[in-house]
Amino acid sequence: MRRHLRRYIRDHPATNVTDPDLLSSMGVWYATLYVAAEGWFSFQQPDETLDRLRRDRKFRLLKDFRDGFFHVQNEYIGDKLVAFMEVDGSAEWVEDLHREVGATLVRELESQGSPRMADVAELIESLRGPSE
Repeated sequence: MRRHLRRYIRDHPATNVTDPDLLSSMGVWYATLYVAAEGWFSFQQPDETLDRLRRDRKFRLLKDFRDGFFHVQNEYIGDKLVAFMEVDGSAEWVEDLHREVGATLVRELESQGSPRMADVAELIESLRGPSE
């Protein structure tokens, strides 16, 4: 979703947040990122960087964003979405969280010697398709 969002913004420079394609791409990415991070934290595995990101008030606002995106609201772009998007540095913070959740999950799977890692890597490569 992150790549799709970046590509969409690049290809549609005049777009704004009310654009349904932009909002849906950003919303799915942000909301599912929260779910992935929440899942990691449910295992209570300590990770200094992820713990720092979790303590940031943006993590609570991202939870509200997820709730506002996946649950019916009275407004198309409600307060729960806007509250997160208006915080200074929220886009950079999401990038940091995305990178750290992904890296931490991969490290954990590799440290466990998961035989499925090769399957996951193969699947990812098959999904990449031709270079953009």
